[in-house]
Amino acid sequence: MLRHENREVVQPCQDVAAEWLKRMGRELKPSKTRMTHTWTVPAGTPGFDCLGVPSRQYPVGKTTSGKDCRGRWQGFNTHIKPSTTAMQRHVHTLRKIVDSHQHTEQAERRDARHPVMIGWTHDDAHVVSARVL
Repeated sequence: MLRHENREVVQPCQDVAAEWLKRMGRELKPSKTRMTHTWTVPAGTPGFDCLGVPSRQYPVGKTTSGKDCRGRWQGFNTHIKPSTTAMQRHVHTLRKIVDSHQHTEQAERRDARHPVMIGWTHDDAHVVSARVL
């Protein structure tokens, strides 16, 4: 995540990332790639969405703000949350497991759900997900 007031400073970074991906046989999809501010934008939503995980920064006061590597107040907190569609996909997966194990013992149902729930927990351990759905 690059921060700068001037868009012309950040644009070459996108070109460098595109060149790096090109060497691996990948490319940035123009319809999915956008440069935006993480706090406010004149039109659309601030922040970005990467692999179904939206990231956004919220302005905060001095007492709750973090510091950068030089000890200066940043003035924002970054929230990374699981997207609504990702949570709905997870719930749908769990529902399918429960439906397919309706006539089994409770222990078998638990054992079938457990790997999916553990995987979801590990995937979202780094995000702000204390309250979902």
